[in-house]
Amino acid sequence: MFDADRFKQINDTLGHAAGDLALQTIGRLCSEIWHHPNIVARLGGEEFVMLTKVDDAVEAIAAANEPRRRLASMALELDGVRFTVTLSFGISLASQTGRETLDALLFRADKLLYSAKLGGRNCIVSDIESSTSPLASPASRVQRLALF
Repeated sequence: MFDADRFKQINDTLGHAAGDLALQTIGRLCSEIWHHPNIVARLGGEEFVMLTKVDDAVEAIAAANEPRRRLASMALELDGVRFTVTLSFGISLASQTGRETLDALLFRADKLLYSAKLGGRNCIVSDIESSTSPLASPASRVQRLALF
């Protein structure tokens, strides 16, 4: 799960047209980076979610880092006013062989996103805490579902 940092501030100070430009830019960036069979959806407001298959946590974090870095380096402009937008991510992973529900993944990703916001924004927080976790092991060939 991910969202635009300080989106309300963009809307309140620069106007809704600037917020719309930010959302359109995020949407365009998502379609440039992530393709079928990845599922990307806007949950509402400035919140988005992406569901994908990955081999490990490193791959999930790399997939989130690309749009995060690209958007942070862009200067958006509306009516001569330039502004930037950053993204925060909460990444929740589950084994395809497990019985975890989508609701459980969303709940965890939302909590992790909140942690990313508290941690300073423009960052990624994952539920993989250490490289000793079986989900984080690159030696594991079982694909994982990553939700962010």
